Amino acid sequence: MKRILYISLIVVLSILIILFGLPILFQSKIVDAVKTEINNNLNAKVEFSDLSLSLIKHFPDFSLELNDLTVVCNQPFDGDTLVTFSSLLLKLDLFTVISGDNISIKKIEIDNMDLFVHVLGDGTANWDITKESDEDVPVDSSANSTAFVISLKDFNINNSSIVYDDKEMDMLVRMKDINAHLAGDLSESTTNLQIATMINSFDLVYEGLGYFNSTNVNFTGNIKADLDNFAFTFLSNKLMLNQFPIVFEGDISMPEDDINMDIKCTTPDTKFKHILSLIPAIYYNDYKELETIGQFSFNALLKGRYSDNSIPAFDVNFKINNALFKYPGLPRSAENINVDMDLNNPGGNIDYTKLDINKFHIDLGQNTFDMQMLIDNPVNDPKINGEISANILFESLSDVIPLEDFSMKGKMNSTIKLMGAISDIEKEDYYKFAANGLLSLKGFEYKSYDLPADLAINNLAMSFSPERIILEQCDAFMGESDFSFKGVINNYLLWFFKDENLLGSLEMKSELINLNQLMQSDEEQADNSLPEDTTSISAIELPRNINFSFTSSLKKVYYDKLVIDNLYGLIKIEDGKLDLDKVSMDMLGGSMLLNGYYDSRDISRPAVDFSIDILNIDIPKTYESFISVQKLAPLAKYSNGKLSGGLTLNSILNKEMKPVLNTVNSSGKFKSKEIKIVNTFIFNNIADKLKSSAIANPTLQDVNINYEMKDGTIDIEPFKTKIAGYETEISGKQNIDGSIDYTLAMNIPRSALGTNLNSLIPGTVDRFAGENINVDIFVRGSLDKPEISFGTGSITDNAVSNIKSIANDKVNDGKDRLKEEADKQAEQILQNAQKQADMVKANARKAAEKIKSEADKKAGEVIDAAKNKSIIKKNLARKAANKIKAEGEKKAADVIKTADNKADEIMNKAKAEAGKI
Repeated sequence: MKRILYISLIVVLSILIILFGLPILFQSKIVDAVKTEINNNLNAKVEFSDLSLSLIKHFPDFSLELNDLTVVCNQPFDGDTLVTFSSLLLKLDLFTVISGDNISIKKIEIDNMDLFVHVLGDGTANWDITKESDEDVPVDSSANSTAFVISLKDFNINNSSIVYDDKEMDMLVRMKDINAHLAGDLSESTTNLQIATMINSFDLVYEGLGYFNSTNVNFTGNIKADLDNFAFTFLSNKLMLNQFPIVFEGDISMPEDDINMDIKCTTPDTKFKHILSLIPAIYYNDYKELETIGQFSFNALLKGRYSDNSIPAFDVNFKINNALFKYPGLPRSAENINVDMDLNNPGGNIDYTKLDINKFHIDLGQNTFDMQMLIDNPVNDPKINGEISANILFESLSDVIPLEDFSMKGKMNSTIKLMGAISDIEKEDYYKFAANGLLSLKGFEYKSYDLPADLAINNLAMSFSPERIILEQCDAFMGESDFSFKGVINNYLLWFFKDENLLGSLEMKSELINLNQLMQSDEEQADNSLPEDTTSISAIELPRNINFSFTSSLKKVYYDKLVIDNLYGLIKIEDGKLDLDKVSMDMLGGSMLLNGYYDSRDISRPAVDFSIDILNIDIPKTYESFISVQKLAPLAKYSNGKLSGGLTLNSILNKEMKPVLNTVNSSGKFKSKEIKIVNTFIFNNIADKLKSSAIANPTLQDVNINYEMKDGTIDIEPFKTKIAGYETEISGKQNIDGSIDYTLAMNIPRSALGTNLNSLIPGTVDRFAGENINVDIFVRGSLDKPEISFGTGSITDNAVSNIKSIANDKVNDGKDRLKEEADKQAEQILQNAQKQADMVKANARKAAEKIKSEADKKAGEVIDAAKNKSIIKKNLARKAANKIKAEGEKKAADVIKTADNKADEIMNKAKAEAGKI
């Protein structure tokens, strides 16, 4: 008996040793295999907190659990987290682990996964993190050669989310709270797959249109899979979209590159209420208590082959008959809902598609909406025959639909008829195309928490013709701002059906536009009658597919801290750019004339390029209004006076629409009759050291400044002025980091200095025989802590010069007249050179725009050629088009760079010539 007990104990201990010992024995091997696979194959930063093995959890198989994994992408997605999850559990075949061959994975379970898939406009994807095959990856031929193979029978995803953001396809998909289960033996040639998937919230936005919003998705399916031939038979499958059910059956096979399809879809339940569940505003507001009457039918067929040059036949039919819905507690119902719509194609060519909306009618209380539309040949030459009419009394909509977050008032009447082929519009044979109609809106008011201010349109009148939409009148208000528009909108049919640019020429007038109020968040909605700095203005992305010009007359505009009066000029929006053409305005106590553009095509790095002429701009107001002035010219805080002149400026902007200082390139000239400087450290310090009180709060007279800013450095050309009545020449430079290096060469009377200069530079006063003494003052250090010192070189030289000047006053009188004439000649040379340099730059920019336009056109042709191709070929075409555009941008930039260098050469030569006079 004892012997049996001992043997049993030994057996139990052996089993325990095996259960607990084998994971320890093989953990290192499996961990090495995991890390080797990651390092050999991924170009990303991968981290996980723990990796554990167990033989007990799924005995007799190993279980491997990876916890808190994060995969962070490298460039160009630096900072994108591709995937995170709290746990990844793999069930591993015991015998493949022991044998050392490829480790077989029998089950995968993922918990709390967040997957973010990101595709850039050029097609670059953040999931493409596998290393290039030509990279030299060192592989150990021993233990590290172990890899994983899939013999999956069970796959689970729990409590997970997926975001798919595709800029190239202009598509966004969001799936939240995903729970999915797949069962089946994927190691077999044929198997039955059992699928159950639940998605609590599904969003789909394609080309700016939301097709699904917070939709609940539930799918259960039984699929017979032939994995060798990649053929699948749908046996019993049901899809629920909120409360809308769809069942489908049929086959899909992919023996080669083409896809063969034979699918039939229908609805087992035809209650009208289930259709309404697809409308979020209805489904999430009193859906259960909603009263409905009516039935619907939905059938879809898909049969044939999908390939690069062919599509399968399809027929989708949808009908609603005499339906009604009524919200509890509301006096009126939505009635007479009738829809008869069919979308079909006999197969082969996408252009054989026909959309027939034979009927679409709904009565919303006192409001009616009707539409009939037939669209044929939708790709190459859409043919249209349709009519849309609506009569809406907006305040009565609240009798039918609960309007909790917004309210509306006003009346709209609209009737639009279209009939003809788009090719007739393209050929400008407008007489062959019938398009007419009116749209009017009166007394319209819209209030919502989503808007920064209430919107009101007193009167809007539009008329339609084949060529254009005529905006006869539009008088609108939003908060304090008023807008008045009239003009024409061209190309609207080609814009809608052919994705061409929408063209417009409008007149815009306003008494007041308060951009601070229009661009603020809900929390910031307060009293903004004054332009206080309470806004958070962000970079604005302008649409790429419109080309509008506005002849503008705006009496007053508030923007950030600026108050702008009498803004007039031509404002254009085209291809993501805002162009200002001779836009004049009164601001900062003076006036300004702007030419140039704001470019939002790369919204991560929007850019500006302007030339600006100013007249009598107030210095204190300019300082208060611009942070860039506060950083680059802090002395302006203590200055009073007016500036006139002109400048050019180009810069990258940050997300708050402010210049990124190290990207600013600027040059210009400023003049001022008089600038008063009060209570500054620099001049107080100079006055104290020289014992000259007149310099403490000086007045600068006849200021004429030429500057250039490049690569973060501002260079001030030497210019002459009077400081406190003393002749002075100022020159120097400063950097955006705050460092400064300026020289003030001042000619100061002896009587104003006393003997203190001798203590600064011993013997200086004794060396000067004249009435005045020339003093060089050096201002260095930083803008916050300037350092004042006095030089000796020019003082010694000036001592000799002053002695000579006493004896030669009359001679110098004549020389002064000659010098004045020489200065005029030098100035003329510089002006002529500046005109020539500006011409070179202007011509270069026109040539650059032409290069980019031709590149965009060629890129468009490449994309158009792939319109009827497969998705893969469309993606390849987009990549090729993006490459063409990028090359065009580079060539254009090279042209501009060469021209700028040429312009600089012209100016340098002119300066040298002027200096010889």
